[in-house]
Amino acid sequence: MRRLLLLHAAGLWAATRVAFAVLTVGWLLALPEGRHVSHDALRSWLQWDTGWYIVISRSGYFSTQSAGFFPLYPLLIAVLGAPFGTGDLARLMVGLAISNLAALGAFLAIALIASQEDGGELPAGRSLRMLAAYPFAVFLAAAYTDALFLALAAFAIYFARRGGFRRAAGLAFLAALARPTGVVLILPLLWELGRRHGWRLRRHLLPTALLLAAAVPLAYAVLAAYFLYRFGDPLQFLHSQERYWGHTPEPPWVTVSLVLTNIVRGHSGLLLLEAGTWLAFAAVLALGARRLPVSFTLYTAGLLLAAIAAPIVTTPDVLYSAGRYLTAAFPVFLVLGRWTETRPWLDLGITASGFMLEGLFTVSFLSGGDIH
Repeated sequence: MRRLLLLHAAGLWAATRVAFAVLTVGWLLALPEGRHVSHDALRSWLQWDTGWYIVISRSGYFSTQSAGFFPLYPLLIAVLGAPFGTGDLARLMVGLAISNLAALGAFLAIALIASQEDGGELPAGRSLRMLAAYPFAVFLAAAYTDALFLALAAFAIYFARRGGFRRAAGLAFLAALARPTGVVLILPLLWELGRRHGWRLRRHLLPTALLLAAAVPLAYAVLAAYFLYRFGDPLQFLHSQERYWGHTPEPPWVTVSLVLTNIVRGHSGLLLLEAGTWLAFAAVLALGARRLPVSFTLYTAGLLLAAIAAPIVTTPDVLYSAGRYLTAAFPVFLVLGRWTETRPWLDLGITASGFMLEGLFTVSFLSGGDIH
């Protein structure tokens, strides 16, 4: 059963990778310029944050602005890419390989979780389809950190549900080095420990509880120590986001006020898309929370809060990239998978519209558009 489940997940992952490759080549062939597809098909994925990760993998944290990017992903590019040369194109290839293999890991983790929670291959297949058809899932193929974080977070929660708390703590530590949103794993993992042991903190459980509680803060402490040494500011990774990208920590009601103000003023742009996506995820969580494990709800609620905790106050699109950040909210895809079990029309509607939008988002990203 498990072998078939994992083969199903790997097959869907492979099909989506082929689709991205075909779409990339098709988009290039449709361009009026006479380009060499073998060269540009790869280079067209070198967009936005990807460039930062490649430079950091080559030169380390070379400026205070570069400190806004977390280290695990560029470190993996540097280490795994060493045998392939120092050129940017070689590093891009390695970065894309890491992201897509991490996406495979995420597909496998979610398949295992869905099978464990809902029982069987069919529920897992439906949940994976919902993830694959999510328009922002294009970033699980790009040289970004989203696939890596999703794989680490999903496996951390999977192992915690099965009592593998040391593995879960190690994965949470790595997730916190991949993205600042690693903090959302602390409460779900501690909840699973309490649930599994009847909420009795026995003496022999104290080291495990401390390990789970300290894994993510320890990752941030390591990062802070490095930036104190490198730039003289232990919180440089936070200050860089605020100084260079306008991410300013605000309470949720301030973010909501900024969103409404910009919509009323007609400065919608991508804001309606990002805000609509956030509201859709929040609604699915609210409606489906009753049938979700509490740890799943805590994790998703944490991601929703993180997506609006630091709006970009320097642009009308204050929730920029919120939809991409929510790609990691795998419990939402589990809920959608359950809803489509007896509603084939809903399954068809979500997958058809989702894949169509994902194709458009992919083309926008490849052309250097606003989707990133």
